[in-house]
Amino acid sequence: MSVIEDLKSRLAVHLDSLHADAVRQAELACQAGELSAAAKAEARRSKVDLEEVRATVQREVRANPDKFGIDKPTEGAIASAVTVDQRVSSAERRAIAAQEQADVADAVSTAYEHRKAMLKVEVELWLANYFGDVEVKERTMARTADSAERRTFDSGQGRRRRIEDA
Repeated sequence: MSVIEDLKSRLAVHLDSLHADAVRQAELACQAGELSAAAKAEARRSKVDLEEVRATVQREVRANPDKFGIDKPTEGAIASAVTVDQRVSSAERRAIAAQEQADVADAVSTAYEHRKAMLKVEVELWLANYFGDVEVKERTMARTADSAERRTFDSGQGRRRRIEDA
């Protein structure tokens, strides 16, 4: 399993163990951030490599245009020869792949920022007893059952109810 896949598998927030998720959050977010930084650096390095390969091939084309099938060395012909050179296209593919990895790593890092926010919300809900049991005291139930209070309650809620006189 790759590091990215491992970090993705740890994104879930578990309501039954918020404390464990909260404790691990900083470490996992740090790993995701470091992974993202390393992937971005690799993408920048591959881009520099691409520019170096382009410059090298361009120099070779200008020095020996016949070797690259160019009769008249114009800027357009040189640019075309550089573009179709196998070394340049391979370097471009490596740069694209490195940028894709950087984007994926950045998405995982951003997901850990969202996880941090979700942990905060879940803890706030837990502290507010959102997941707790609803308790209704017996005397509250008795008051609600009283018809006079029920009429007041129902009318306050904008409900119309036919009240039958006994």
